[in-house]
This record gives sequence, C-alpha cells and structure tokens, in this order.
Amino acid sequence: MITFRSSAQTLYGARADTTVTKPAGVVAGDVLVFHLYLENDDNVTYPTLTAVPSGAVVQVDNYAFAPTIGSGERTTTEWVYTLVAGSAEPSAYTFTHPAVSASNLTVAAYTGVDPGNPVDVAASTARGTGNTLSAASVTTVTNNAMLVWLGADWNTYIQGIQPPGYTSRTPTGPTVICTADAIQATAGASGTVTATITGNDTYGWTAFLLALRPSTGNQPPIAGFSVTSSGLTATVTSTASDPDGTIVSTVYNWGDGTTNSLISHTYATAGTYTITQTVTDNMSSTGTVSKSVTVATAGGASFTRFKVGTTNVIDIKVGTLPVAKAYIGTTELYPNLVTGAGEPTDTGSGAALSSLSNEAWYGGPSYQNTWSRAVGAGMNSTSFFPFAVFYGKPVDGHPAILSAAGVNVFMGAERPTSGGNLSEMAASNIYLLAQGDWTAAEIAAQAGSVVGYHLADEIEMNSSYGNDAARLAALQQLASNARALNDGRFVQANFGNGALGTYWAPNGNMTNYAAAVDNESVDKYAYTSPAVRFEIRRSSYWPDINNPVEKNGSPIGVDSDAKNAWTYWWLTKMMRKWANDARPIWTFVETAKPLLTEDGATTITPGQIEGAVWASIIAGAAGISWFQHNNDNVNGTYSIVDSPDASGIRTKLTSLSGRVRALAAVINTPSKVYSFGVDKITMLKVPGDGYVYIFAMASPGTGVRTFTIPGGISGTTVTVIDESRTISISAGKFSDTFTNEYDCHIYKITI
Repeated sequence: MITFRSSAQTLYGARADTTVTKPAGVVAGDVLVFHLYLENDDNVTYPTLTAVPSGAVVQVDNYAFAPTIGSGERTTTEWVYTLVAGSAEPSAYTFTHPAVSASNLTVAAYTGVDPGNPVDVAASTARGTGNTLSAASVTTVTNNAMLVWLGADWNTYIQGIQPPGYTSRTPTGPTVICTADAIQATAGASGTVTATITGNDTYGWTAFLLALRPSTGNQPPIAGFSVTSSGLTATVTSTASDPDGTIVSTVYNWGDGTTNSLISHTYATAGTYTITQTVTDNMSSTGTVSKSVTVATAGGASFTRFKVGTTNVIDIKVGTLPVAKAYIGTTELYPNLVTGAGEPTDTGSGAALSSLSNEAWYGGPSYQNTWSRAVGAGMNSTSFFPFAVFYGKPVDGHPAILSAAGVNVFMGAERPTSGGNLSEMAASNIYLLAQGDWTAAEIAAQAGSVVGYHLADEIEMNSSYGNDAARLAALQQLASNARALNDGRFVQANFGNGALGTYWAPNGNMTNYAAAVDNESVDKYAYTSPAVRFEIRRSSYWPDINNPVEKNGSPIGVDSDAKNAWTYWWLTKMMRKWANDARPIWTFVETAKPLLTEDGATTITPGQIEGAVWASIIAGAAGISWFQHNNDNVNGTYSIVDSPDASGIRTKLTSLSGRVRALAAVINTPSKVYSFGVDKITMLKVPGDGYVYIFAMASPGTGVRTFTIPGGISGTTVTVIDESRTISISAGKFSDTFTNEYDCHIYKITI
C-alpha cells in the first residue's frame, strides 16, 4: 500500500533558481512528486526551465498559461516531475531557471510505490477560471493506486485546500500551489477531481491528476536466531533479515507465557521450552521461526531474572517499567536503571557538604573567553544561558516573536537564495551561528551578532560524504576552514544517531567527531518519535552509559520506557561522554511535531517540553536548542511563531526560559558529586551564595521521593523555588511528591 511519508515546500516569492529541501525521512525507493510554478509579470515572456535534479522524470512539461492577456497580467509555466530516491539523496533539490517574478515549489514523498514503474497512468491536465479547480479524470490500471492532485491558482493563496476525500500535503503558505492525495482502491476511471477555493477567480487556475502505481508486493522479513543457555537463563542472538526493507520490531515468545523484546529470559523451573521469534518489517509484514531450548539449574543454584534489594523475583515491574536490577545469571545488566513509582528509595549518603568534589565539567561560561565574538555577546557571563532555535527565520517578524519567547541564538538561519539580511535578527538581540551559505558580506554587515559557525547537522549520518572516515574528515576540514578565518568565532556542529554509540560513528569514533568542534549539540526526539525511541532502546548504552550490553540490533524493553524526560537526561549524558566533558553540550527539544511521518508520532505537550529541558540541564546541558519546524497541521510550520495561543507553546517557552535564566548563575557552576538515590535524577549546586540548590525529577516515575541532604547543612526548611511552598527537614531528610514524570522541583536550603 502506498503511504504519504512527508512533504516540503519553497514558498511563493521572487528568485532565480528554486530549491526545496528533501522531505523528512526519505529512504531509497521512495518516490518524490515535484510541482514547480514559475511566473513573470510582463505578460510577454513565459518562464523557462534549464536544469532539473538528477533522476527527475517529467510528467507535466512546460504547461504554459497566460490567464488574461493584457497590461499588468502574468504569464506562468508549470512542471510536474517524479523522482525515485536513491541511497544517497542530496539534502535539497534545485530547479534551475532565469530570475522570475515569483516561483513556488512543492515536493511530496511517498513510500510503497513501485520504484521500477512508479507512474500508473500519465497525468491529466486542465485549466480554467472560477472557484473550482477541477482535474480531468484518469483511468488507473492497478488497484490501490495513489491519486495525486496538484492545483495552482493565480490570484489566491490556496495552502491547505483539498478535494473531498483527499488529504492536503501543503498545509502552510503563502503558496499558490497545493498537493493533495487519496488512494483509489479499485482500478478504473477516477472521475473529475475538484477542489473549491474561496471567492471567484477570474484570472485562472490549473489542475493536474497523477496516479502512482503501488509496489507489486513486499517481501516479508526472514526470522532467525540462535539460542544458548546457562542455568535457567536462555539468551538469544537474532540473525533475522529483510530482503527489501528494514526490521522494525523483534519479539520473543519464551514458551512459558512470557512475550517481550528482551534478548534473555530466566525460567522459573528447569525443562525444555519452545522460543518463537516474530519479526516485523517497515511494511508491517511479519516472519516467525521457533527453536527449542533446555534449561536446568547449575549445581543446585537458582538464578532469577530480576532482583529488588536482596529479594529474588521474576518479571516484576513497577507500573509499566522493569525494576531496577536485571540479571543474566549472576551478571547484573543495568545497575543504574531508573524505575517507576513504588520502588524502595535509596535515601542518599549524607556525606558532609564540605567533603564533596566537583563533577567533571567543561568549565562553564568562562569557556567562551577564547572567542572575542562570544565575549562581545556576553556568552561568557554566568547570567547567560543559551536558548537557540534551529534554522530560525531572520525576517518577517519572526525574530521579535522568538526573542519574546526567550530565544537568544539562531543555530543556523534560513537564507533566501536571492540574499539574506540579518538586521531584524540583530535588532531583536539574537545571535547567530552562521551556516555556510551566508556570505562574508552578509556576516560583516552584522558582525557583532554572528558569534560562531554552524558547520554541519548530523554529518555522522550523512552518507553523501562517504564512509565514516570520510564524514569525520569532512567535518574536520570544515572546522579547519572556519578557524582559519581567525575572526573570534567558535565552530559548532549538531549530531544525531552518532550519540547512541550504535551503527553511526562506530567503535567510539563519536569522540573524534565531538573533538572536531568547539561546541556540540544532540537531537533525538524521544517524546514524539517512536522511531527515535526504537533506536535509543537498541543502543548498547541504554539505559546505563557506564555498563554497555550488546543487544545484537534488537531494542530492550518497550516503547514507553523511552518516552519520558529521563531519556533527554540520558542523551545529554551520552553526548557529554563523547565530548569527555571538555566542551559545552546543547540538547535539542522539540516544540511540536518535528516533521515526523511514522505511525504513532505525536506532538509534544508543554509539560513534556519543560520536563525535557530540566532533565537535560540536570544532566549537564549548557544550552537548549528548540526544533520548531512542525507538521501536525495545528501549530504551523514554525511552531514557536505560528502556533495558536491555545496550544500553550509560546507561553511555556517564555516562562520556562525566564525560570532558567533566573537560575543561570546557579546552573552555570559545577555540580557536586552526590547521590540522592537511584529513584530520581538530581543535580546538586553550591554556588557560593550561602545556599545549596537541589534540582530533582522522579522521571520516568512519579510519586513520593525522599532526599537525604549532605551533612553540615544548618537549614531546617526547604524552599521550593517558583512554587510558593516550603518543606520541613527532619533528621537530615525531606520528602516531596512528583505528580507527573516530567515534573521538576528545585529546592533551596540555607547552608
């Protein structure tokens, strides 16, 4: 079955050449449908096209139309192209043409299309005037073809319109073209497909209808595994494969009523059991295979799968989460696994405050003293805490809105191909990490506002650079080129899956990627993306970065284990690991639905945003970077700017950034080495103002948590910052309740 994956667009505007970014999540075999609209105001010269992306195949060619010839009217030309994605697609696609009064370009990506013969029937074309954009009927020859309707109007922005029964893939604007689609279950005539616009356009419209052919059939995955036993414990190693896709789920039925995704299982009694593996691929096809295993006690010893304290138990969970101690035989798998509410509380050591050492640390804001532009921006001050936005829009009123929401850095900024201007950004007191397409002259025009260079985004995953060694070399060369400018600016890069320590940047090479730059960030959207959570759960470092366990490509636990603020804490700790605590880490947090198309993807809630931020800071994040781009059809393309007030996004970001900055002088000091117990994540600060500060979360759990404070503290009352309440200390301890897993309480105690 063909399914829509994602879309991208370049909005209506004047330009020479038109470039659109690759839709999110595109993989080899996907089919992209491009609709390009070019317009001239002279009513004489029809726009022309001189070059198209490599591999693009024309479906509607040079469709020229002058709605009404006469003074002040326009001449337009349109094209529709398809392209079968390869294994190394570029990050953007360019259609080359002379300068035009306006261009508009959309691209929609589809999966499940027959890559060898993607078009089921040639596109129909139609044009006219009025308020109904009617594409002529096409007659499909294959069941379950995807009908793609492509409309254009010369007098009205038509983003979001769709024929009845169709789904718009162009939700935002301004755009004079729109794409919508629908599955035709039974082959035959589609009938005329019509969308209605507001008003009556006497200038003119066009409408095309293209049918994509579904793949002839998905090859199911091939299940396979080997199994060994030790005592009562069986351990499996998956050898499953998929001939035409990827395996997204591996589940074992252990033959005793237990089914899960773990790679080992301890039985209650000796005997022979049948283990059945079920694997599911990215097209929802499954494969199964079964094998027998015999387990027995060894020398009279009986080993259990889980322990709580000194008590042996089997398959115990707290809520939906596994308990803290997991064993294979006598080997403890995850000694630091944080669990849900109800687990016995470790109440801390009570060691004297004066005896506590500092955690390993990159040095705080004074780290920025090396770069004069960062110093000029005040980034070396303990009162400065970076809230960046990834590829913010530096014009059209965006900077003022972002600044009011607490943003003070652009990690990259959208630059029109016709040239960019940073004056609006600078006037809003926002600083820029400039990416490579900003010119030296544009940077020089606002020199004080450009504090660094954003060199690359997820370069460790970008196969267009070649293998892992070539990707690392490319980043090192980019850094060398930027540093050669000797202009007082630091270099920065953002990383993705490399931080997980799995298939990208293998064998610890992520340390070398991190060392190539002066500042790094990490982006994995655990609250909103099931695919991200799947990749996280099969990292050998999940959930304990200090005790990696090989998972043989299979995830551990269940999806909900990673859908919490604790995962952002873990990601920040992972990135600190690769940076050797020698450089500041900024952690990405999504502000809506970050261009996700997989089943189960969600929009983050304001409470989850706050939880992700505080968990990252508790883990040692020196900055937060917002990913505001969105495709949930509610909060707009730029969710911080476009979201309705009712969503609460801007309100949350504004208040949250204010809270963080109010505590920046505390946060920007080294944390103390001290454990408040495995049932919570905490950060202990002693900034020298006569108080001790404890930042705490129970994530991924909830409920009551007890804290044993360090010795030598005279205060008998805890002030809970920003909550207008206090808690009494008794016998060196206090307790508090965490209602939601994303709740963070900040405690202040007089020393």
